[in-house]
Amino acid sequence: MPRPNPYAPPAAPQQDTLTPDSRSEFGVGLAASLFWRVFFLQLLAALPVALSMPTSDEFIRLKPTVIYLCLALILVLSMIKRRPGILSLIWGRRLGLAVAAWRKFHWLLFAFYLALAAGNLVLVTTVSASAWVQIKLFVPLIALIAFCVITPRQLRNVV
Repeated sequence: MPRPNPYAPPAAPQQDTLTPDSRSEFGVGLAASLFWRVFFLQLLAALPVALSMPTSDEFIRLKPTVIYLCLALILVLSMIKRRPGILSLIWGRRLGLAVAAWRKFHWLLFAFYLALAAGNLVLVTTVSASAWVQIKLFVPLIALIAFCVITPRQLRNVV
């Protein structure tokens, strides 16, 4: 067995970017990376809003709408203040996305949160409380997972 050469140059350092998926550069790995970043931001933003709102029956069903609107506002303000946006601050450099891709992702996420807020308002006014709880329990998480799986395909064309 040959001995390693102690005078050989060191191996190239590993890249600090997301490795391409076998199917495409914007595959499942990017979807999972985007999902946990969005979920983390959602938890950070939702906790103070949820804890500061009253807990009466009237406001309980409106809390998700307020939280989604706050998230949409945070996304817009972060894009105004910092060019790539707030999600790129959560270890976004590791993904190796261009600034234009981050901005497009933020605008898509902004529209997603506005749609969730509008959908919750419609549900609050049209369905019973028990039906609202069942819908609220599953639909936003499934929609967020679907959003993070579909969005990388939209980012493929951004250079």
